[in-house]
Amino acid sequence: MIYTILGLLSMGGLIFAFYAHANARRTYIQYSQVPSKKGITGKKLTKAFLKEFGAENVGVEEIGGILTDHYDPRKKVIRLSKEVSSGKSLAAIGIAAHESGHAVQHIQEYLPFRVRARMAPIIKTLSLVSIPIGLIGFIFEPMLINITALLLISFILFYVVTLPVEFDASSRALALLENKHYLDEGELEKINKVLVAAAFTYIAGTLILILRFLRLFLSRKR
Repeated sequence: MIYTILGLLSMGGLIFAFYAHANARRTYIQYSQVPSKKGITGKKLTKAFLKEFGAENVGVEEIGGILTDHYDPRKKVIRLSKEVSSGKSLAAIGIAAHESGHAVQHIQEYLPFRVRARMAPIIKTLSLVSIPIGLIGFIFEPMLINITALLLISFILFYVVTLPVEFDASSRALALLENKHYLDEGELEKINKVLVAAAFTYIAGTLILILRFLRLFLSRKR
């Protein structure tokens, strides 16, 4: 019975993850076609936020791809995709503000951000070895399954730390946008939809990892 329930939960988790990612992309596309009435670009907004917090030493670079925007704490650089950097849409403003929120977290030494930044390179390395170890473990050596379980626990912890970092960055973004009056009435609510949709992809990722761990744990027990 427990395997049936876990199977149903896993299927539900996969559906939720698919929906979360599809909804995030749909919401981004929808509001990337809605221009901000005040016409500020994502790059200009980012630089204004950095100046506000005395963080002119944080760089702003343009990179290729779609939804590749991120803040690099090691090099203190906010990297914005072309659509966000030069874009004037509500989606571009929301994403630029969100990444600026990460830079502010770094400047203000927000604890979950510091923990996540220290974990990130380790998790990146572990992710490269987790799949082959898991496959070999199921075929040859039960001990490797245990190692895979430990890797999954590490990934789950990373996602658990990531959740407050992402939600806090969005909260900071919305507060900055509202206080500095970069938007007209009603636009902040639309940007919030973009940020919430993106945040749900992290919740979905956490759920999938937890379900994977439970399946692995029960398979090991069996």
